Amino acid sequence: MHENKFAAIFKQNAIWLVFILEIIIFAIANEGTFTTQRNLINISRQVSYYGIASIGMTFVILIAGIDLSIGSIITLILKELLGIRVNKMKYLIYALSGFFAGLARCKELLLVS
Repeated sequence: MHENKFAAIFKQNAIWLVFILEIIIFAIANEGTFTTQRNLINISRQVSYYGIASIGMTFVILIAGIDLSIGSIITLILKELLGIRVNKMKYLIYALSGFFAGLARCKELLLVS
């Protein structure tokens, strides 16, 4: 009976145990540079875009019942933003490109539904 209780606790907290184990492994492998404040803030910034987008997409899926691909949407947005940043004179072209890409995606969703 005691083993079953341990197994249940392990199943509920397995993801946290794996997360802590990864942090320990990376800290040892990188000789302590992984757990510096600068590196942890950098990792948090990189992950935050996907976290914010996934929260929004969760609401969309729960309310409207549609499925979106987070990777392709973020890649498209970053491509457009990078294009605007590199080619400052072409704001309108990139804005229209993003608009038509979004419109095509909306039409695709409407046609499939």
